[in-house]
Amino acid sequence: MSGYRIIHRHEITSIEGSEEGKTQQEPTWSVCFSPCNQTHAQKRNDNTKPSSSSPLRLLASSADGIIRAFRLTDKSSLVNKDILDASALSMTVEQVLLPTSNTTYPRPKEESDSRLTLGSAALSSIRNYVGEDPKAGSEVSASLRLDGYVSIWLRDEQPIYPSDDKDTKNIPHVVKPDHEFRIQNATGTTLLLIPPQLTGYSKHGVVMMVGCLDGSVAFISSGVGMPDTRKGNDTSKASDPGTILDTVGSGSCPMSIAVQPKECLTFAVGRKDGTIDIFNS
Repeated sequence: MSGYRIIHRHEITSIEGSEEGKTQQEPTWSVCFSPCNQTHAQKRNDNTKPSSSSPLRLLASSADGIIRAFRLTDKSSLVNKDILDASALSMTVEQVLLPTSNTTYPRPKEESDSRLTLGSAALSSIRNYVGEDPKAGSEVSASLRLDGYVSIWLRDEQPIYPSDDKDTKNIPHVVKPDHEFRIQNATGTTLLLIPPQLTGYSKHGVVMMVGCLDGSVAFISSGVGMPDTRKGNDTSKASDPGTILDTVGSGSCPMSIAVQPKECLTFAVGRKDGTIDIFNS
């Protein structure tokens, strides 16, 4: 066999950080790694060495409707690199991404007991940069709920809110969406942000692909502008969030979408009836 092993396990609870200390485990609908690593400066003292790699960032959508942004730090450089076990990885919730501007966190107890929340079935995250530098650009992340509600967050690699206060440094930073809108015809399960490296600079900004109930795939504006290198990386130009730019395809309901990582706008759609359509622009 391949020799893979679990090096860390984190249980998501619906009332993290609550005063009562009561927790309830929630199903995790979707996870995705961010293409942008964390770039917090590593502190150094006589007993530690700087980390050999930047911390990874992971997004997780759970049934309580919250998107949690984790920081995964490899601690093997601080101990023995030949040892691979749970102690080699630190996984902490750094940000809580709210699906709407009206969402509260932690959720009030009476709300968590009486309100049914399905959460987001689809997550997508890209680096917002048109050039060839694989480490340039900030992060754009999006989620899609089963009712077609889309939330979009813009995140820098280097957060502006680090704190050394022992009373606050372990409390996740709550982030409201930068854009939010509803797609009426969406399946609620298929969402994919298109990396700007595939499309090149566009006046419409960053575009997302969403599967629709009529069998089509819609190209929709996220409302996030791409950096225009001709104007000092200006990102102000973009179509309004939720604008449908184009629709392609027909047939059975789309269940999955995948973009070829090196071919401009070559993508595949897996459908409910078992068919797979390959598109190319």
